[in-house]
Amino acid sequence: MVFERGQLGLRISFRLDDPEALVMLHGQSARDHLEEHQLAPPGVALVQAPPGRWAGSADRG
Repeated sequence: MVFERGQLGLRISFRLDDPEALVMLHGQSARDHLEEHQLAPPGVALVQAPPGRWAGSADRG
């Protein structure tokens, strides 16, 4: 399972009620954000991106 999650460079999840679903997508450290994620209003997401990556950075030369 870790290998498959590692293939996802950018991870976005909207409100999840199942702690295991959150961990499956974002890893064990996501447990720290579980309560806040469960109470998030519609349209608010947890976003996890590789460190040092910025959208459009390839276009900057």
